[in-house]
Amino acid sequence: MSGTIKTYIKWIGALLLLSFLIIIYKRYSPMDSSWFPKCPFRSLTGLQCPGCGSQRAIHDLLNLDILGAFRENALMVVSIPYIVTAFILNPSTTLLQSC
Repeated sequence: MSGTIKTYIKWIGALLLLSFLIIIYKRYSPMDSSWFPKCPFRSLTGLQCPGCGSQRAIHDLLNLDILGAFRENALMVVSIPYIVTAFILNPSTTLLQSC
């Protein structure tokens, strides 16, 4: 199998996985569903870590509730455009390149 075909297969697999996760996060709320992992730091200490609320914020963003997402985790909401821009401008940083 040539390198180009392997690259296409990796990208297709990544896109399918991303699509599946988007559907799950849009349809099911992390607050109401037991499918989603809970924050181990918060479970042990009762304190919120910087990542707490990220799953709920993703759910809110996919359902176009920007203010709700910002209330759940403002850091994640603000950082998403920067992360997406970094992947678009420098695709060599993607995880698929190292596979």
